[in-house]
Amino acid sequence: LNEVDAHDCHHKGVPSDQGYLNYLFYTGNLPAETFVETRGDGVVNTVGSLDGSRPRHAGYLPPTHVNIGEYWKIRDAAGYVLEDDLTTRSAAVHQWDRFGLEFHQFVSELGRDVRPRRR
Repeated sequence: LNEVDAHDCHHKGVPSDQGYLNYLFYTGNLPAETFVETRGDGVVNTVGSLDGSRPRHAGYLPPTHVNIGEYWKIRDAAGYVLEDDLTTRSAAVHQWDRFGLEFHQFVSELGRDVRPRRR
């Protein structure tokens, strides 16, 4: 990790977990069983990079925002995020919050549907 910290690209005041993991993986410093799955074709579908503008706080959508459903067409009619086969619903969607306004209603409704009801 000291090697990664030595590079200027990591002096932004924000930890770069992806950068650290990339360094460890591509320098062979992770267990041999470690492998990389492409976005949209694995256990976790990381969608944050699909919006290059990277909104940093809840509800903020800059003018350059890309709608994950309309532009990328990776949401089904019920609102779930799909794998790259455009059929399979993603088991876990990482960084959906970068599309906060777009997902807010869906996540709220989903949360109400799956939480146990108190009596």
